[in-house]
Amino acid sequence: GLLFMSQTGVLANFGAYTQGLGMSANQTAQLIFVLAGTGFIGKLLFGIAADRINLKLGLAGAIILAASGVAILSTEPSFSIMAIAVVLIGLATGKSISATQKGVTSVVPNIPFSIASLFLTKLFFVTLLFLSKFIFYSLDIYNYLLRRKQ
Repeated sequence: GLLFMSQTGVLANFGAYTQGLGMSANQTAQLIFVLAGTGFIGKLLFGIAADRINLKLGLAGAIILAASGVAILSTEPSFSIMAIAVVLIGLATGKSISATQKGVTSVVPNIPFSIASLFLTKLFFVTLLFLSKFIFYSLDIYNYLLRRKQ
């Protein structure tokens, strides 16, 4: 859950971050495309490996990939280095989703992987619904406090 929420926080602010670095909307779109594509690849690769490796090891790998990507982004890198960071974050996103689905099927072994995927899609939707409200309210409070401080 924490890995998914941290990735959501990074992605929610990615456009503003790249704009702050002076990147064009086209460059930002390219990076988001790379992130989405590598997320898909990460989901497929970890889905294949999920039956062969320990679930905790897979999640640890996803956490390391995501932390590495965020660490690279924190250095305000060039476009090409930022592309490497979003590849790492994308792979981590795909791995974390597959690992969560695998976790559900390991807790309740009679649930097929496809049913777990459907259940988790609905669960992620509800989580994101509440998370988006939290982010918007947090931004309102932050802006209010910032204006009050000035």
